[in-house]
Amino acid sequence: KGREHIVLTRSEDYKVPEGVKLIHSLDEVLEYENLDEEVFIIGGGEIFRYFMPKCNRLYITWVNKAFEGDTYFPVNMIEGFNEVKREDVTDETSGISISFTVYERAEDSN
Repeated sequence: KGREHIVLTRSEDYKVPEGVKLIHSLDEVLEYENLDEEVFIIGGGEIFRYFMPKCNRLYITWVNKAFEGDTYFPVNMIEGFNEVKREDVTDETSGISISFTVYERAEDSN
C-alpha cells in the first residue's frame, strides 16, 4: 500500500489488476517517470541479471531449506556487496529458519 506496482512481461496479453502499470521492456522500466528512489525488483533470473549492476542495496530473504526448482537467485551476484543487517527467525509452523538480510554495495565495487 502506498507504492506503485509495475509488472514487466513480454506477454502482450498479460492482464494486471487495476492500478498496476504494465511494461514490456527492461529499458522502458528505467525510463518510467514515476519510479521512486527505492525500487524493489522481485525477479526472475533475467530481470535480476539486468538490474543488479544498477542496485546499491539488496533486501534478500534467505530460506534455509532446499527446494526443487528450475530458477534460483544467482548467489554470485551479491559479490561486491557487504551485509549490513541480518535478522534470523524460525517459522513456528514449519520449523524452517529464515534470514532477512540487507546488503549494500561496497564503495570500491562500482
